[in-house]
Amino acid sequence: MNIVNINKRISVLVAEDDDTNYFFIYSILSRANVELYRAVNGREAIEICRDHPEIQLVFMDIKMPEVDGIEATIAIKAMRPSLTIIAQTAYVMQEDKEKALQAGCDGILPKPIKKADMLAYLDKYWEQES
Repeated sequence: MNIVNINKRISVLVAEDDDTNYFFIYSILSRANVELYRAVNGREAIEICRDHPEIQLVFMDIKMPEVDGIEATIAIKAMRPSLTIIAQTAYVMQEDKEKALQAGCDGILPKPIKKADMLAYLDKYWEQES
């Protein structure tokens, strides 16, 4: 992985209501060249994506309060169809994966999140942008 050698800084939104999960993700992403935003519910995720066009990648928890990750993804993709959204979910049954992908998610990151999996998505995103 080329996370350490990346010179390009990207803006990432982490939509995660659980503090423990968020701080684990933060500990991974803070070592990469990432400007990090956080939403604690789907409504906030929609607002942050609307108000911050610099956001280039979203890690979206599917199960969140107020507006869930599926609804938030649909709303965000309606505003910003090319924004990359990766679903974070403990629900890894095929039906749940298909639901997230049909909503517009560009990939699935199963929980519990593994550092290598998250970094692989960052590498994949950077490769696409290069």
